[in-house]
Amino acid sequence: PEFFTCPQNVALLDLSSSNNLETMKPEVFLFQSGYLSIKECSGEDVILGYPNREVEESMARAYVSQMVEGKTFTAIGVPSIKNVLAGGIPADAVSAFNTIFCSIPYDRYPVTSESACRMAIQMLLTGAGMYSDLEKHNAYGRSDLEFDAGNFHWVMEFKYAREGDNPDTLLAEADAIYCMTLSHLAALCNAFPQYAAKCRLIGMREIPDPYGGDLDRYRRTARAIAAA
Repeated sequence: PEFFTCPQNVALLDLSSSNNLETMKPEVFLFQSGYLSIKECSGEDVILGYPNREVEESMARAYVSQMVEGKTFTAIGVPSIKNVLAGGIPADAVSAFNTIFCSIPYDRYPVTSESACRMAIQMLLTGAGMYSDLEKHNAYGRSDLEFDAGNFHWVMEFKYAREGDNPDTLLAEADAIYCMTLSHLAALCNAFPQYAAKCRLIGMREIPDPYGGDLDRYRRTARAIAAA
């Protein structure tokens, strides 16, 4: 799931090679089968991606089916994920996603990071015909995932907690809780209103979230945090 929407970089020579299926790279096989196309060429390397949305949806459904071992969502106790999200009730969405994740064999497809969780959900959405934006920046910071379902616009933030971590206990023990952006602050206060009095921006103004940026962006963020 972590690589579902990631452009694939392969050597141009590999695309024209006549390797047998046992030694051929998966990306090359998908290209030769028409499921990936060349999006960019740089010297001896090319970047592959899905040629259109129909293929992307088809691949998403195939991956999801593989992850839940061929079961349908109805079989694992989840109605149409599109209809659930169109209802606009967060608790129903959480329940549906949890049911799906519990049906994925952890030994084969471990979800052990925020990015893995985000990509898995994006793959589920794509397979259901809903397209999402990753790491969308706005005046209030950056959201992890945004998409439309029915008359509702969903904005998701992902935080990965280790087993045994209790966020309520950690927040209760904290003397103060600092956030870099207003969107982080609002999300935290909405999720844990009992600790809103402890929550505040780390400085006089927002510090942009560097997630997904280059090393220089992270260094600028570190300097800004140190100076706050």
